[in-house]
Amino acid sequence: IESYIDRVGVELREAMQEAATGRGLERARAFASEHRGLVLSTVVPLAIVLRYPAAGVAVMRLLGPAFVLSSRLLPPRMQWYLWSRLWIGAVLSAERAAKQVGRAMGSAGGEKGGGRGKEESRRGGGRFRK
Repeated sequence: IESYIDRVGVELREAMQEAATGRGLERARAFASEHRGLVLSTVVPLAIVLRYPAAGVAVMRLLGPAFVLSSRLLPPRMQWYLWSRLWIGAVLSAERAAKQVGRAMGSAGGEKGGGRGKEESRRGGGRFRK
């Protein structure tokens, strides 16, 4: 596990340095696609908590007592198994939801050009044309 964390840290550091110096985002994209689960498991909860602070409070109210009870009643190996499975399930669910949203966004676009026909784009008009 430590070697994985070290490798991910080095890859992330290199990708961020390349992006910060303006050399491009290729490494950052490669990192995000290779470590999709890691990105989703950190960015999605952070975005949800920052966008909806009440969601963070609700999660702590629901999972807080469960965490305390499990730490007192279950052996450490069972705790690790339980909480790691819950976390992995949440990450997989987030990945499935992201794929569904991506498919829905791809099919909602319809044709190229934002759905405007050739005639409309030639005239420069749309719904609000006079």
